[in-house]
Amino acid sequence: MTMSHGSGPELHDADGNTYLDFLNNYTSTIHGHAHPRIVQSALQALHAGTANASIAEEQIALARMLINRIPGKNVTRRRPTRESSAALFVERKR
Repeated sequence: MTMSHGSGPELHDADGNTYLDFLNNYTSTIHGHAHPRIVQSALQALHAGTANASIAEEQIALARMLINRIPGKNVTRRRPTRESSAALFVERKR
């Protein structure tokens, strides 16, 4: 079986059959396939560039959210990427 595309909770195969996707790629597509808001966000990110060697504003926002949700915890213990470690460092210094 070869899938050609997904839309919402459905998968479509190369023969034109439609299936409900009960696995959702094991939760990584929990919002369904090709959710319009996720597609729009991905396109915006692609247009902004995908190989920046510095910290992105979104990483600072995520670091702030993590620090606020886990007060007093060292969230860098879980082997984050170099960029997310830098974002957490920058946010903690503010």
